[in-house]
Amino acid sequence: MDSLSDDLLINIAARVATHNMHDLFYFQRTNKRHAAICRNVEVSRAFGNDVIALLTDLSMTHEKLDFMNRLWDHGNHMFCILRCSQ
Repeated sequence: MDSLSDDLLINIAARVATHNMHDLFYFQRTNKRHAAICRNVEVSRAFGNDVIALLTDLSMTHEKLDFMNRLWDHGNHMFCILRCSQ
């Protein structure tokens, strides 16, 4: 995966983000390049299905809190709406 372009890796990470939060965290932990890719705005905006699970998770880690702050800063619509309604 080191030979893939950044645009393709962003597309892969965005697709992973639409399906499963834990898979995105595993993808992010693969190496430093993937961690940087997962901080992209497109990836944060693609995240959607696990927003409720993320907001109601009682076992918060620094990684999850950092991810939630990124979702808020990047303007993920679903996260912002549900966070404001809490």
